[in-house]
Amino acid sequence: MAENARLEQMQMKINIENVLKRVNDAKIKRPDGYCATTAEKALDVVSSKSDPYCQSVKDNLAAMLDEVNAILNQDKVLKPKNDENKELDELFAPKKKW
Repeated sequence: MAENARLEQMQMKINIENVLKRVNDAKIKRPDGYCATTAEKALDVVSSKSDPYCQSVKDNLAAMLDEVNAILNQDKVLKPKNDENKELDELFAPKKKW
């Protein structure tokens, strides 16, 4: 039984490390909803565990999630300005002939 528990713990560590790697890769390549969603799911899984490793990973994931949410909020603030500029450019663009 102790061996099974140890194997489950090792498997969880491997899975958590894979998720952390995915979150880091997604944060670098495309900081969008995928990164935040993955971090939230991993945080939910880790929150249910109480061993010291999971607690440290939980803190790490919470920091990552805050960072990603800050980036997403910043992009949302900047994006409407770009949309307004695009609409103005379309309004005052040279007329196209049919």
